[in-house]
Amino acid sequence: MNTDFNRSNARSIKAARLPQLLSALALATLAGSAIADVQLPAILSNGMVLQQQTSARLWGWANPNESVRVTPSWPDAKPVEGKADGRGHWEVKVQTPPAGGPYSITIAGENQLTISDVLVGEVWVCSGQSNMEWPLSAIPKVEGDTPAAQEIAAANYPQIRLFTVANTISLHPRANAGGAWKVCSPTSAAAFSAVGYFFGRELNQKLNVPIGMVSADWGGTPAEAWTPEGMFDAFPEYAGAMQTIRTMRDPNTRAALQEDGTAKWWDNLDSVTKMPANWTTADFDDSKWSAFTLPATLSGNGLEARDGLFYFRLVVDLPADAAGKSATLSVGPIDDRDTTWINGTLVGKTHNDGQWNIAREYDVPKGVLKSGKNVIAIRVLDTAGPGGVNGKPEQMFIDVGGKKTSLAGAWKLLPGTEAKNLPPIQQPIAVGPNWPTSLYNGMIAPITPMAIRGAIWYQGESNVGRADQYARLFPAMIQGWRRAWGIGDFPFYFVQIAPFNYGPNGIPCAELREAQTKSLGTPNTGMAVTMDIGDARDIHPGHKDTVGKRLAAWAMAKSYGKDVPYSGPMYKGASFENGVAKITFEHAEKGLKAAKGVAHLQVAGDDRVFHPAIGKIEGSTLIVSSDEVSKPVAVRYGWDDDCMLNLFNTDDFPAVPFRTDNWPAESVKVEASLPWTPLFNGKDFAGWKFEAAHEGHWKVLDGGVIDYDGKASDLWTNASFKDFELTVDWRWSGPTHDADLPIILASGEYKPGADGKPATQRVKECGDSGVYLRGNSKSQVNIWCWPIGSGEVYGYRTDPAMPAEVKAGVTPKVNADRPLGEWNTFVITMKGELLTVVLNGQKVLDNARLPGVPAAGPIALQHHGDPIQFRNIKVRELR
Repeated sequence: MNTDFNRSNARSIKAARLPQLLSALALATLAGSAIADVQLPAILSNGMVLQQQTSARLWGWANPNESVRVTPSWPDAKPVEGKADGRGHWEVKVQTPPAGGPYSITIAGENQLTISDVLVGEVWVCSGQSNMEWPLSAIPKVEGDTPAAQEIAAANYPQIRLFTVANTISLHPRANAGGAWKVCSPTSAAAFSAVGYFFGRELNQKLNVPIGMVSADWGGTPAEAWTPEGMFDAFPEYAGAMQTIRTMRDPNTRAALQEDGTAKWWDNLDSVTKMPANWTTADFDDSKWSAFTLPATLSGNGLEARDGLFYFRLVVDLPADAAGKSATLSVGPIDDRDTTWINGTLVGKTHNDGQWNIAREYDVPKGVLKSGKNVIAIRVLDTAGPGGVNGKPEQMFIDVGGKKTSLAGAWKLLPGTEAKNLPPIQQPIAVGPNWPTSLYNGMIAPITPMAIRGAIWYQGESNVGRADQYARLFPAMIQGWRRAWGIGDFPFYFVQIAPFNYGPNGIPCAELREAQTKSLGTPNTGMAVTMDIGDARDIHPGHKDTVGKRLAAWAMAKSYGKDVPYSGPMYKGASFENGVAKITFEHAEKGLKAAKGVAHLQVAGDDRVFHPAIGKIEGSTLIVSSDEVSKPVAVRYGWDDDCMLNLFNTDDFPAVPFRTDNWPAESVKVEASLPWTPLFNGKDFAGWKFEAAHEGHWKVLDGGVIDYDGKASDLWTNASFKDFELTVDWRWSGPTHDADLPIILASGEYKPGADGKPATQRVKECGDSGVYLRGNSKSQVNIWCWPIGSGEVYGYRTDPAMPAEVKAGVTPKVNADRPLGEWNTFVITMKGELLTVVLNGQKVLDNARLPGVPAAGPIALQHHGDPIQFRNIKVRELR
């Protein structure tokens, strides 16, 4: 079975509820039951929206062969008659009018139902995982966005109707889905998909027609969960999974399937460690194994911190009268699980959870024991905490006819495969939202009879790392939906996943986005790019209104024929000559633009080593180059997990990330940093700012030196920086004097003196200054004459809330300052929350952690009342 099924859904907003599941089961069987009254699915109910100007299906259940008459109330509507089949299912088609309403629809059989307050307009399905599911009430506060409370308060749109499909898991297509239509109001909108709401609101305002939004989404779920069963025929990697699903439709087979899968997992463990088949027998040579005394908890050589497999062997001599007799083997408690053999014969196993403190006693059948040497072999699986065979010595024995032989003492031990490298253990089989077809069956199949205009989709995060498969699977899912609806290639617009730090290797995420871009080859699709509005620290970024509007732009242009821009620049072609690459784009006819230079460009030569590059805009063409690559052959843009992109067309739509190569990830190398950029031009304070009243206290001297007289506020860069290397020269320029200054220990604490106060040391001193990082005085790299030397982060060292390891980490390891009046050089590296400081070639801080440091901000030279000079200030951003 595909192990992806067992991944926990840590980001799911909603959980499947048993009452909903049972309700869905009951409704699914309506068609096979004797039904006294005409009944309708939940999606056909009061307050609904019907797709305008189409032949719309209406359906439900009644008694077998019962006649049903459907009468809409809109002008010129004629009654339509149908008849339930032998299973009680009936269906008719009605021709819907242009947008309008409210209307009613009467359904009459042996009883009569009326659907009231029916609007006719545009119906869209919105689906995907948590970023589509994210409700309006939970959108984060983001600069530039209208606050959620304000959006909710204004959400009075009676011409917009909202339907949320209840989260439902199923192994076969359901006939009904839970949910109810609600008029868009502050209450209903607050709980609805934020992206779906903003999309629907945009259409309502631009088209001035009723809008029906049907939300079917579930956080943390992969695309395969939303894909119809028939589409998996083209995916051999899912053959086993699909067979399991078909088998599990019969509840009676599930227990046997579980038992078989668990047994196979245990049987295959030794093959993972590549243990010889005879390791449990006397024929095996364990002379290279380590000696280990039992009983004992695993310790020494790092064993106490290791989870996984451990193999124990003991050769024990038994008297001649023990041969062939039955016996009892006792080895005491084993933490956590064990499988035990004697002379190659399995005599006992404890594989259940929670048995770590239960003594093991196993019956040894007749014919196993031999006269003389017998081998006892135990395979232990330690899953958490300290493991071992850790009872008491008197609990370890073999009892043959009342005669006990102690097994406590010297055993042989071989550590096997670590737990992190073992295949996932067979879990109790329970259908989950990550199973292939499970959400299509439970949440999409029930609404496929309904006429719609199209669908919007926000998903992909749960398929990161499987880009090649996603490039095939996602288009197959779209095709499967279109087949199920049977209304042709209806519009399908989707969101490219936003920037987010998925971990140390950014390639899988970039390739997943590329797979989404490739899916635009599927007819009548469109993609909203979010590479400018993500959040590297939050997989659920804000700006949901922007996402909804960008999806709506595709709909307005492609589904409704409006002459509006809808896409950002898309890579069209590249040429390479004279040391530069020329990139051309579609959707950039009016030109390109970028603030502060095009970010996140890379070029490579034939060596396939990518270097940060510079982009120059010439109309609708991007000229890309790097001093490190004389003959570029490949360009990449936005090829990282969490890069925020800034290339746009003049319609303010962001460019789609791209690459001109198709090189496998393992064949390329990426140089992480951009070229050095001067922060100080040596002439004036362009790019810097200080209070106007303090002009003259900061000044530029001949030779490109910034001189500060100690009488003004800080000097700040205009630009903000996230991850970077900064180099800056500095020297004290004021008078020196003697000072008794505190002695700071390696722990960051003050050394206590005899009187209990901090001990001091007399030094020559000029003052105090520093370099602020990310616009924050707490994350200041200090410059001062204290005995500890320059480079510490005072704000973190002296914060009583900081852990001891943080305080020690921000305390300089060496005093690397040069004599007062001489130039010093800082090389400061800020990456995430880690800070490294090199002073005059000596590393004084090494990956010191700064918890809570801002993600980005300007750099500042600190005012602290003492004269100091700076020069050669350069920065390069890290990728």
